[in-house]
Amino acid sequence: MSRRSPSMSPLLLARIAQQGGVLSRRDVVELGHHDQDLQSWLRAGLVIQASRGAYYLSPDREPGWAELTSFERAEEHERRRAAALLTVLPRPLVASHSTALLLHGIPRLLPDGAPTVCHVMTTRRTVTSRRKGVRVHAHVAGTQLYAGEPRRVSVADAIAQTGCLGGLHAAVAAADAALRAERVERATLEAALRRVSGQPGATGLVAAVELADSRSESPGESWLRLVCRAADIAVTPQVSLGDERGPFARVDLLVDGTNVVLEFDGLGKYTRDPEALRKEKVREQRLHRAGFVVVRVTWEDFRDIPALVARIRAAIARDEASRRSS
Repeated sequence: MSRRSPSMSPLLLARIAQQGGVLSRRDVVELGHHDQDLQSWLRAGLVIQASRGAYYLSPDREPGWAELTSFERAEEHERRRAAALLTVLPRPLVASHSTALLLHGIPRLLPDGAPTVCHVMTTRRTVTSRRKGVRVHAHVAGTQLYAGEPRRVSVADAIAQTGCLGGLHAAVAAADAALRAERVERATLEAALRRVSGQPGATGLVAAVELADSRSESPGESWLRLVCRAADIAVTPQVSLGDERGPFARVDLLVDGTNVVLEFDGLGKYTRDPEALRKEKVREQRLHRAGFVVVRVTWEDFRDIPALVARIRAAIARDEASRRSS
């Protein structure tokens, strides 16, 4: 800490650790500090205010922070802000929707960065909040709560609620990740999706159970798989490919019956690690030599789905022409 900032007492540090890096003004006062101490920590950038009376330790000076992408940094700030808010919100309010997914550690389909809204659900009809950046949702009968802190709805209910706001592709992306991490079962997810039936945005969401595939390894891959399905382009996730020297690549998606490979690039690992970028270039060159056509897709491509589908179909046509001529 800065020399001008008083040290936090061991008791306060222990409570902050217990609460996942967050603290309230009540914590500060109860454990022997003063408002002047809190203001000093804020000025020094050691603590960040999430809302009135709610704070969290800044992660900016923690080991490994510099290696994170801007999106990962935004998500960590959002996670701590949500956890801090829950320390001062009325107990009947629990984290829900994409905020609950974040607190559960489930990747979400948020290509443009982490949102600033903290989604919470009331477990009572009369409880609300006027805090800035907090959106209170009505209670849905039968919603399951997570038995731990920060308080939040279950993984299955968070997926269903996220689908109501973000659409089927957002629900499937979260379901893919939760199934892959063995954090949810299909039957439990189906029950949660049926609970939100009748809610705005819930039409057709029950299809997420059938569409979910634990083989997809990122929200971007999940969305790309759904784009292909909607365009009647059959694909298989995470296929191992090889040449005369043996297996050398596991690709995100392979268009069935073709040599067309679809690779989603989140770009994070390449901006952090130049060696990873070099290895990826070597890998792609080997794919080309083995006769595969590689189509790379980024978040930006999802802004124009027809153009993306046209690019994939063009690659399929090139592959078919190549195989006819060989």
